This record gives sequence, structure tokens and C-alpha cells, in this order.
Amino acid sequence: MPYISRTEQAKDLRNNLVLTLKSPGAINYLFTIEYVRMWENAPSYATFHAISRTIDRPETEEGVYALNRELKTIGWKDTDLVVARREAVAEFRRRVIADYEDSKFRDGSNVDPYEPILGKRPSNSPTVTGFGKEK
Repeated sequence: MPYISRTEQAKDLRNNLVLTLKSPGAINYLFTIEYVRMWENAPSYATFHAISRTIDRPETEEGVYALNRELKTIGWKDTDLVVARREAVAEFRRRVIADYEDSKFRDGSNVDPYEPILGKRPSNSPTVTGFGKEK
């Protein structure tokens, strides 16, 4: 995630896209805003799956597609936009989805496919501390 300044944020990048022309971090930020909006509307794995699809297929989600088209219109190349979407999704996974998955593990609603490899973990400790089963 680009750590843009409050000053940059206050410039309302979405309504003044020309300000993004020198900042790949700014376009990452704009895609992140779209992903957060999607998640707020429906926080679920299905939503994260839809977010992830936009890395290669922005047309699958209207808001992401509209932003992508606008950024291309002002001169951003497809490769830069793919990288920005990919990195925005990676950061979304790290900051939002990891906590979501841990909460599902803690509430017992998750079947752990890694149990044969990692062993059974207590539900209050979703973090793996080592590799493989305890001997």
C-alpha cells in the first residue's frame, strides 16, 4: 500500500486524476479505495474473490473498470495499471483478509485443510509457529 500523505489524500485524487500521473502509489491508492468500498458492501470470501479477479480482468467490477478506463484515458499504460491492482490486492489480503480468515478460524466455522500437515491448532491461536506436525 502506498503511504500517501494526508495532503495528497485531501487533493481528492479521484476527481482530479491528472494528479496521479507521476505517482504509481496514487493509482494503487485509488484501486484500494474501490476494493474497500466493495468489501464494505459485502464482507465475504466471495467479495475477496471478486476483488482478486480484477487484477487481470478489471471489467468484472464496474467501479474498478470505470477507474481503469479513466486512468488509461489520461495516459497510464495497461502494465502499470495491472501492477497497481495486483499490489493493491496484495495489501488488501495482508491487512483485511488475513484478519477475516483468522476470525473464521477462531469462531470454528473454518475447516482447516492444512491440519494434516500442520497438526491441529488451538482455536485461540491461528498463527502457525513452525512447519510440520509436532513430533
